[in-house]
Formats: sequence, C-alpha cells, structure tokens
Amino acid sequence: MKTNNSMNIQNGVSSVPVYQRWYSSPKMVQAARGRAMVLNEEPESEPEPWHVVWNKSFSDSYYKGKPSTSGDHMETAEKSFTVPSAPTPQPTEEDPTPTPPEPLEATCNMTLTVDDWGKMSVGQSSTVAQEIDMTSGGEGPQGGHAKWTKESGEFTLKSGEYTLHVEQNNIDYDPPENNISVCDYKFEAHIDKEGPATAGGKKKPTCDCCNFDGQGGGCPPPPAGRSRSAAPVFGNTSSGGENAQAISDASLMYWGADFGHFRGLGGIPTGSIELLATDSTDGLNHPHALCYDSMLASFLDIPEVGIVAGGTFDIVTGAGRVCVQCEVDRKTLTIVGEFTSSGNRAFFTTVDGVLCVQWMKTDKSVAVYNARTGALVSYTTRWGNIYTAEQIGAYLRVNRDSAGDLLQIWNLWDGLLNIEAVTADGYTIALYTPSQITGQDEQGLYTVTGEPF
Repeated sequence: MKTNNSMNIQNGVSSVPVYQRWYSSPKMVQAARGRAMVLNEEPESEPEPWHVVWNKSFSDSYYKGKPSTSGDHMETAEKSFTVPSAPTPQPTEEDPTPTPPEPLEATCNMTLTVDDWGKMSVGQSSTVAQEIDMTSGGEGPQGGHAKWTKESGEFTLKSGEYTLHVEQNNIDYDPPENNISVCDYKFEAHIDKEGPATAGGKKKPTCDCCNFDGQGGGCPPPPAGRSRSAAPVFGNTSSGGENAQAISDASLMYWGADFGHFRGLGGIPTGSIELLATDSTDGLNHPHALCYDSMLASFLDIPEVGIVAGGTFDIVTGAGRVCVQCEVDRKTLTIVGEFTSSGNRAFFTTVDGVLCVQWMKTDKSVAVYNARTGALVSYTTRWGNIYTAEQIGAYLRVNRDSAGDLLQIWNLWDGLLNIEAVTADGYTIALYTPSQITGQDEQGLYTVTGEPF
C-alpha cells in the first residue's frame, strides 16, 4: 500500500504514464488551470468562501558614528495601519440584518535595537497593545547603554486602526569621539485566514467537534500524535469538489477540482485532483492518469540508479514536474530551465544525519525530501510554520496501489475522495464527508457508510 510519503516508483520505474511525464511541465499545468478557469467562468450569484491574506511591515535604521551627541538621534516615527476584517455578510430575505463577522487576528512581531535608549509600541488611541521599553536598565557610568536589542515575541492584533510609535535617545558621552547613536526597528504583521460563504451564500459548514459558527475560519487542528489508524469524525460537510474546471480542445485536455483544505493552518495551499494531457493517449480513462496536487503529497521521482553526478530527478506535485540536475561536483543542484533569480531553488541538506533535498519555492515555502527514498520529510509554509511528515499524516493521507495508481485521498476537513467502479471504460470519483468515514480495513483503506455527496 502506498501512502503520501511514498514515491510512485516500482522497481525503479516511474508509474506515471509517459504522456504525463513528457508534457506536464509546471508552466503547462499553470497555463492549463488558467485557461480552464477562464473558459468555465460563469456569473456567480452566490458568494464564495472568503480568504483574507494581508501583510504589513515597517522598518527603518539610523546610525551616527563617532563622534555623536544627544542631538544625534532618529526622529520619532509614527506609522498608522489598519488590520482588516472578514467580509461583511450580505443581507438576504431570510436574514435582512446579518450579524457582523468576528474580528480577524493578525500575528505580529517587533524588534528594536538602540544605543543608548529607546521605546517601541503599537496600540489604539491611548491603549498600548504591545511595547518594548528600553529606556532604563544596565546604565553605564555616564548614564548610557551600549548597543542592545529586544524582541517582543509573537503577539496578535484584532481588526481595527493602529499606530506604531518608535523613539530613540542618545546621551552626551565624554569623550564624544567614542559615542555612537543607533536605532534599528522592525514591525511585521500578517493574516492568512479562510472562512465559509457568508449569509445568503453557499452551504455554511458546521462540525461536531467545536460547534463551528462559520466565522472562525475553520476548526482547531488535531493533536500531532493522532493515530494513523484512526478514522476521525470531523463534520458532516465538505468543501471537496468545489472550483471544478475543465477544458478540452485540439491542443490540451485538463480537468481539476479542489480537495484537501487546511483550515486554520495558514500558508498551506488547497489540494487539487487533476487530469492533464496534450495528446489523445490510451489510459486517460483510467485512474493511472489522475494526479493529486498538494505540497503535502509531493515527492521526488528518482531514477533507479539514484541521484548521481550529472543525472536528473523530478520533484512531483500533481500533474506538474520540476526537473533537477545534480552537477558533477555532487554538491550542487540546478533546476533545469529556471534562472536562479526566480527564487525557485534546490539544495542538498542533512536532517538527523540523513541526506535530503531541500526545495525552496518562489513564495518562500520549503519542502524537504529524503534523497534516497524521495519521501517528503517536512514542509515549511511561507510564514515559517513547519510540519513534519508525521504531523502531515494527521491532516492528509494518500493511498495508492502497487502500481502507484490513486485509490483514496483522506483530508481531515474534506473527508474522503474514493476511486470507485473502475472499468475498462472509466471510473467514478466519489466524495464522502468526514462523518461518513467509519474506519480503516486491514490494508489501511478507509471504509465509509452512506452514499457519496
């Protein structure tokens, strides 16, 4: 039984059909998705589930070298900004005065470095939400302080108007030729939050575990130590199958739909079940041609001889493949067809004494793979949240047969995608809510009750 931590390789030969390996470049996949989205775009009378992504940062530096006096200091800084709110529900006949959404929370951090004294704070009007006070403590013989740094640590700010205040003071030092004045500050805040369609829109998820009211952007994640044999019941609704897109013409055939949401885990993209080809080839009507695109299910497709000097291997994410070459020095990895300035890079690294391949994407997310097996070791989101393979198994699992063909995809929030009724002419992609999952059989396949939704 294959899982999302296994490569699609049997006896050193990739199980992905030749037509997929040949035609499915990342740029082609991206173009296919875009074309399908445009051709399938229709007027939407109902609102989509919302997704708020917001970033704000302020920073500045001041330095006055020897000599300096008390008159040499950074001008006091006042920076105003607004932490956004979730979309306001639209009035409907059933609910003409919908309840305003709960405030969003921005995750923040700030750092201040000064010589001699300084203060950094953020708040609303006369209320200070967070402060770094470096106006006293550790004074020298002349009442000053050498260059020093303090960090606030992570804190949150709810939706609203805020002002960042930074000030710095420098003492008169004798002799002034030995006096410097320094001030460096940095403030960062971000939000990456999803929520369901608001009143009057699409179905409003509810779940049995936390009485989710549709305003919090998802349920809390399960413990990292959840048993891999368990079949958790998370709710009777699912977002699986949404955003279905399709295109078919003389040059391209593409179909895709969402499956695999990660609510409350900011920075992890939604997964997608996909079928992509540029030629009419036998096998398109078989699960062999299906791909699942999720960074948490990505892997390395390594040749039978392994990663060798001058050789290549692929990073596989759904229908997309990134070709990586190992240079003759056996230390350098080069992404074929990419400029280093693109920010898409691969490196060798070591994790717990095991040689691994690290893939840094343009969005600053990072995937680490075992260089021998190709299995995903960890994934770091663009916000720096790190998920190990064991933790990923609490949110997403992919089951494949011995040939690497897709059998099932389990996701904590979306439930189960099950490949059923496979015949010579086609197959069925069945979707079940989390509450329909009853457990796992001896082979590790999920069992369900009721009809697919």
